[in-house]
Parts: sequence; C-alpha cells; structure tokens
Amino acid sequence: MMSSSGPFSVVVSDFRMPGMNGMQLIAELKRLRPAMPVVLISGWSVPAAGYPSQRPQPDGLLSKPVSSSQLAATLVQVMHATR
Repeated sequence: MMSSSGPFSVVVSDFRMPGMNGMQLIAELKRLRPAMPVVLISGWSVPAAGYPSQRPQPDGLLSKPVSSSQLAATLVQVMHATR
C-alpha cells in the first residue's frame, strides 16, 4: 500500500474502491502513521454521526457531490485539528 513515510500530510479517499473500503484504508493508514489525517468521500448516504461503530474514524467525512469549497474547508479543519 505505502511505506510508513511519505511526502504528504493528508489523505483524501473515496469510501468505495476495489480491494478495500475506506474504513479498511483508515485502519491501515492509522497503523502506519497514527497522526495522518484522513478524509473520506462517499456517494452513499453518510450518517451525520459518521460511522460510530467503526474504529478508527475518518478525520473528515464528505458526501458526493463535493464542491471545491467544501473540500478546502474540510482540509483546513482536519489539518488544524491534528496539529
């Protein structure tokens, strides 16, 4: 998937993808880089509380379609929250 280091400071991913889902991706990313903020984007209905039974939780959660201003605001929020 990735090495435990890399030149990026946030991950933005779709919830559904081949081979694993977004929650599995978050679990693996947090195992490798616990402080890495992760934003998930879903075309499916996203509950207001996120996915409370799943751990770890995404740092940001957006529903499609996502505007550039929504994405930018979420990135600013998660980057400030994880510092």
